[in-house]
Amino acid sequence: MRLAILSDIHGNLPALKAILAQFKVDPPDKIAVLGDSIGYYYDSSEVLDELKSLADIHILGNHEEWYLNILDGVVDSELYKEEYGSSLQLAMGTLSSEQNDWIRGLSKISELEICGKRLKFCHEAPGVKSGYLYPNSNKEDLESCADNSYDVVLFGHSHYQFSVSLNGTLLINPGSVGQARDVGGLANWSILHLDTLLLEQKRVSYDTTSVMNAAFTHDPEIKYLTSILTRNN
Repeated sequence: MRLAILSDIHGNLPALKAILAQFKVDPPDKIAVLGDSIGYYYDSSEVLDELKSLADIHILGNHEEWYLNILDGVVDSELYKEEYGSSLQLAMGTLSSEQNDWIRGLSKISELEICGKRLKFCHEAPGVKSGYLYPNSNKEDLESCADNSYDVVLFGHSHYQFSVSLNGTLLINPGSVGQARDVGGLANWSILHLDTLLLEQKRVSYDTTSVMNAAFTHDPEIKYLTSILTRNN
């Protein structure tokens, strides 16, 4: 069984569609989305529509949590906008009540057994104080995440694609679909063969033009939203 793993789409519909085009050619058996499907960019409603009809496993990310807090009046949307842009303010006007209820129903962690393998699905790296794990994270943080109660621990959040096997546990970050932070303009995801735990790290290019134009229109003062899409480390 082949499990597709996506994370951190961040309202970037062209990036998601580039991956979905790959799925039409080579469809996975199951799809997991590890959170932050919204935030930063602006096609929140369209992204959620695609995922709701497609993905089997959905996780609540920190940007979904921010959105719910803004929606409930717990957090001022201007605080989010100052750092991340106006995407969640715009989402409040475009997401339907059904979509809002769907977000409210998401869990932060899902634990499943599939094909005899024990899997833990998260957005933030579990056991790590900051929630962030990177390819160059120290061994102590990696070991904190490597819970040998599971064969595989899956997480996103850092927007960097990597994997490591430690203490009998395979740690997988599929990278970011919508805002890769090493090389811009590439949508990242992973395919895990659950029978063998063979992992394929995937990348596909997409046209960033419409996303960058939307960022210039809605949030011209936040240069990061466009510069990250053209980063080339």
